[in-house]
Amino acid sequence: MPKCVHELHGQFIQERQIHKYHYTNKAGLAGILTNCSLWLMDSGGLTDRSEGRLILQESKKKLKEINNNLFQIYETKIAPNLENFFSCSFSSYGNLLSQWRGYGDIAIGFDWEILKNQTPRNIKDKNGEHPVTSGLCFTNCKYIDPSIEKDIEPFVNSVVDRIVNTFEKSDTEIHEIQYCALTIGAITTSIKHIGFFEEKEHRIVHYCWDCNPINVINTYRSRIEYKFDVESIKSIVIGPCENQEEEVFLVKGLLERLGGKYNNIEIYCSMIPFIKKN
Repeated sequence: MPKCVHELHGQFIQERQIHKYHYTNKAGLAGILTNCSLWLMDSGGLTDRSEGRLILQESKKKLKEINNNLFQIYETKIAPNLENFFSCSFSSYGNLLSQWRGYGDIAIGFDWEILKNQTPRNIKDKNGEHPVTSGLCFTNCKYIDPSIEKDIEPFVNSVVDRIVNTFEKSDTEIHEIQYCALTIGAITTSIKHIGFFEEKEHRIVHYCWDCNPINVINTYRSRIEYKFDVESIKSIVIGPCENQEEEVFLVKGLLERLGGKYNNIEIYCSMIPFIKKN
């Protein structure tokens, strides 16, 4: 019998300190477990249209005031690379109504430390599976109110300082430009609007100048895959849905068909009532 989230509240809270939850649907769960991989999707289709942009306008404004020549260099050499990132999102919470509504009725609980520290850390692209050489980071999101200057000022200063330090000499090399873009991207893509605070989001992010992304069928998007160790998955939470018992049966059947490699996974059921949409 699967465990209920509210009946194991203490245990679930304790697990939340080290577990991060990726919300998906049944098809997503099947693909993730079968392929032992998570899709890192390109930035073009992100739900939050402010992604990566909350502090860039102020950063560009300040840079232009300080040094217009550096601003032009930023526009031509750095800005194009800031669109070139791929990410996969997780929440600190495994039973969050807004996530159930937005992404599906399954939450996969990963041990974050195992997920990020496994050796080797492999990605898969059009060229096959290979170890990560650069550009991969695991980060937790920071939440700001862009209308409050003291919220954004430290991040704006970090972006501007990175650009100034990179291009203060005339013979900047390509690897320095790439590192500058990666650093700025790591700052900007981990900042979200305060309105999303409840998600407590964590991310795997890859900056794509050293791999060949896979096209997603029937869309204009592309992806790379992060190959994980099966030991990193610790739990599956079945969210509020019309036929929750049937969902549990299907998930158990999937685990059995995969030959027992996920035998240690705990299955939980959310006790949030299901509300049918009209």
